[in-house]
Formats: sequence, C-alpha cells, structure tokens
Amino acid sequence: MGKIIAACGNDCAALILRCIDEGLYPSWDAMNMNSVHLAEKLGYEFDHEYTVYEMEKE
Repeated sequence: MGKIIAACGNDCAALILRCIDEGLYPSWDAMNMNSVHLAEKLGYEFDHEYTVYEMEKE
C-alpha cells in the first residue's frame, strides 16, 4: 500500500485498493506520458493501444 500512496496519493490508492478488495481489476487508461509513467511505477503493463475520439461541447 505504501508504494501506491507514495506514487499517486491517498485517493488514488484508496480506489485501487478498494477495487482489489472487491475482487475487481483496477484497469488503467493512460491519456498522456505522465499517466503512463505512473502506471508503470505502480506495476501496470501495457496491454494494447486503441483509438479514442474526443467530443467538444458546443
């Protein structure tokens, strides 16, 4: 738990640990390289790339 808190703070750690406690896999969607580096620091491994479409509000 200490590794997770040190890397991303209490709220992030609480979410990840709650998922694990509930038997869920806390997947990670990295939108930028900072998020990629944080995910790698937490032990996540790259699975696959996919296309994302972003919509703007009018």
